[in-house]
Amino acid sequence: MAGALRRAVPSALASRLLVSSVYVTNTSGVHVRALSLSPGALSGLLLGRSGTDSSSTVFGVNARGFASSSSSDTHDDFKPQANEGTTASVLETIEKDLKANKVFVYMKGYPDFPQCGFSGNVCRVLDAYEVKYGSRNVLEDPELREGIKEYTKWPTIPQIFVDGEFVGGHDVLMQMHHDGTLEEEFHAGGKSTT
Repeated sequence: MAGALRRAVPSALASRLLVSSVYVTNTSGVHVRALSLSPGALSGLLLGRSGTDSSSTVFGVNARGFASSSSSDTHDDFKPQANEGTTASVLETIEKDLKANKVFVYMKGYPDFPQCGFSGNVCRVLDAYEVKYGSRNVLEDPELREGIKEYTKWPTIPQIFVDGEFVGGHDVLMQMHHDGTLEEEFHAGGKSTT
């Protein structure tokens, strides 16, 4: 009994939520539009139309497609933003960071307060090796966050550098830690990072 009632209620609600079909005729043909009220919003579904002119107005709402970047009535704030590449100031920041530190990490958060588990793991591993390293919180600078990804052609944060060379991200560092090559990387050529 309870199962039948549970199945009947949704279908009864669904039949009451369907408002009606609205027919709009213009010079191009006939548009059929069904409107339904969902629990969160009023949504319209274009069921079918003949012709290509969709500029008819139904209940004061212009029936048209989504705004495109070429649309003149779209405000600049809502147009897609073209990625113009990494700016010179971001590249200068990256170069300066890498020259000033033997080991450097671009991460989410700070070594004492990481904002992501992967960044936290990287810091714990570096701390376990007692490595001195510099870091920069990419969450404070969205341009730097995207710029470092373009610089390394690596899609994720954190990113680890040793002697100015990109080593990899979290997974690469963890693999190097587990197979013993990370310590070799830190002490390569007799250079100590501690």
